[in-house]
Amino acid sequence: MTTVASAAVAPAGFQSSGTSWLNPSTGVVLGYAPCQQSTWCASLLATSDAGTTWRALNPPPVPLSDNGNQVDIQWFDRQTMVVNDGEHIEITHDGAKHWSAVTLQGFSTGFISRIADGHGKLFVVAITNSGAGSLYSGSLTASTLTPVPGITMGDDGFAYGDVATRGGVVQVRLGAGLATSQYWTSADGTHFRTAPDPCPSDNSVRLGGVVSGTVIGLCVGDGGDPQPGENPKQWTSAPAIDQPFTLGGQAPFTGETTDFAVASATSATVSSEGGDVFFLFSTFDGGKTWTNTLADGQDRGIVLGDLRFVTPMVGFVQAGQPNTFGDAPVIYRTTDGGHTWQ
Repeated sequence: MTTVASAAVAPAGFQSSGTSWLNPSTGVVLGYAPCQQSTWCASLLATSDAGTTWRALNPPPVPLSDNGNQVDIQWFDRQTMVVNDGEHIEITHDGAKHWSAVTLQGFSTGFISRIADGHGKLFVVAITNSGAGSLYSGSLTASTLTPVPGITMGDDGFAYGDVATRGGVVQVRLGAGLATSQYWTSADGTHFRTAPDPCPSDNSVRLGGVVSGTVIGLCVGDGGDPQPGENPKQWTSAPAIDQPFTLGGQAPFTGETTDFAVASATSATVSSEGGDVFFLFSTFDGGKTWTNTLADGQDRGIVLGDLRFVTPMVGFVQAGQPNTFGDAPVIYRTTDGGHTWQ
């Protein structure tokens, strides 16, 4: 679907920045449009009929990023949404009527890379400018999140990490310098323990959560390997939480990985970007083989994210970003588990 389809509700020139869906019919699109108050003003649109009609909600006070970061939105439940521009977090607890800032204790400058909710808490992986990655958590209603003791990695180099809560188990994996890594799990969101690492230490990971008892992730190699605009992407899975992982088949190297989403215990999609082309690669046999299911070569910017499945059949992905002086961003939807995208 294009993001200018609801001209009666969307302001003139509206372009999407992020999208999130509770189910196949109920979703939101956060976007920006030219305005007099500033260069671009935020708008938040919601639908309850799969995008046939839209209504305007109160947008978060987050300006369009001027550093290339995506302004991302996550809709956790009917009342709770979180918006993140990589540097700031805004949350609403009343369906976007009011927004408030969430801060990370002791965190000043850096990059907020991943956000998830579970067990009544918000979990955030953030990387400082000095190269230290840490997990922060707190109540969904808290205005400040605090570091989780012991869950940190790196200090004087490049750190990275991911957090997932799908399936009721909090999974955290941090790495640094493509040389060291550690993986933790928690059944209650409070007490964490180390577990077998899902990926080689020279890989980062995209955690897909626990799906029908299977723990699924994607091991991601260094960008630019084996060629510029490429990196290794390999299925990894375990039969149960805290059990050893087994590596599966590799997706095509084409494009550098931007996101990963699991549709079922045997199907998933990875998004990548390379050479100004957005790619989606999907597996339907538990990572053994992969198929190129989308190649978008329009000049939409560098963002290909918000890749999520809300059922085993229905998923969405945001392609492009506002104000790139190229083609307008779009949202793709699949209704057949990732085989095709429209």
